[in-house]
Parts: sequence; structure tokens; C-alpha cells
Amino acid sequence: MNYVTATLLTLTNNEELSFWLFYALIESFELKRLYLPGVPDLHMRNYMMSQIIKEQMPKLFHHLKKIEMSTDYFTSKWVMTLYSNFLPLRLMPFVLDNFFLEGWIAIYRIAISVLKELESDIMDMDMESLSRYL
Repeated sequence: MNYVTATLLTLTNNEELSFWLFYALIESFELKRLYLPGVPDLHMRNYMMSQIIKEQMPKLFHHLKKIEMSTDYFTSKWVMTLYSNFLPLRLMPFVLDNFFLEGWIAIYRIAISVLKELESDIMDMDMESLSRYL
């Protein structure tokens, strides 16, 4: 939650606007259930991400399974922060605009785009290297 609010504040440079944007995220896009005790929606979002990666990028998915790394390791961070802890700040307006327009579909599309961009590097890594990379 801190990453998202800090990103909104940095991008808008307006506390009131940042508050209302964050409120819209919490209320309209079901972010509240990501931050409740037990993080009920995180498990569902991670499962969905895993299935999309398995379907769209089977070689990468198989490699992750081979090195015994769950997709949850990196998708949890991406989902909880809407990529604000991973992508450069200059890309966050794109991410947030798409999230406001398409909802969670945008987050899943961005995951596939990021992984396709990094796939050749990831395929050469073991679990230890990859855990530092992502």
C-alpha cells in the first residue's frame, strides 16, 4: 500500500488528488481485499497470474518449475504494489492509466510483457540468481 500511495503522490504532486486516486483504487478496483489480514485476494491474483504465465509462456513456466521457483515469488510483489516496487517511476503513469481503464486485466498483460522482455535472461538463471533479479 505504501508503494502505491507514494507513487501516486510523486506522480501527482498533489495530496488531495493522490488521496482520491488511492480511494478510487481501493473502492472501485477491489484493492482493499489485497490489504486485509490474510490478504484474501492476493492468493487468487497469484493463482490467476500463474495460470496466465503457464498458458502464455509455457517454456518459462517449465523453467521456473524446474528451478523450484513459484511465480508467487515475484507476482505477489507486482500485484500488491501495482508494479511500483519493480518498474521505474517513469513507467508508472502508463501502468496506472491502464489499470484505471482495464482493471486487473492490465496488470496481467503487463506481467506477460515484462516476462517476455526478461525471458531470455530468466531462462539462464537458477533460483538464487532469479530471486535477486526479480
